Amino acid sequence: MKDRVAPVIKIVAEFDGTLKSANKIFDQIGIIRREVEQEIIALTKDVNAIEGLTEYILAKRNELAHNKIVLKQRGELVMTSKRERVDAVLNAALAVVGDGIPIFGIKDVRHQLEKMRIDLDVSYPPAVIATILAADKRFKKTNTGLYEYIGKSNKGGKKTK
Repeated sequence: MKDRVAPVIKIVAEFDGTLKSANKIFDQIGIIRREVEQEIIALTKDVNAIEGLTEYILAKRNELAHNKIVLKQRGELVMTSKRERVDAVLNAALAVVGDGIPIFGIKDVRHQLEKMRIDLDVSYPPAVIATILAADKRFKKTNTGLYEYIGKSNKGGKKTK
């Protein structure tokens, strides 16, 4: 932020005791004062905008927290970490395979997650499910949204027969 007091002190120090000097200094100080007042107005608008945005995101955060509480009260598990989501999706996919469906779609996994009462807590669950399945060596993408269980993998991530 620009210092406005030091220049005003410097201007006042140039006062030579005459009316002409006093008028000149008064005008110069007035210009600086108006600049400061305009900056205050602009900063006040910025603060008000930031406060409005802060209130908006606070309301959204509270709404999301409330939704999690409601889900938990209904007995649903809310997955909040990446590791929890990965485990939940893989467990659901393996449950679908365990039901005798070796080629399945993302909708099958979503349905299984619903049966397991699990909420992934993401904006677009199909994308998250697809990403997780595509990254796991036990599943092969056969078509858009379709995956095939191809076997168990060892800890190194390589396919085993």
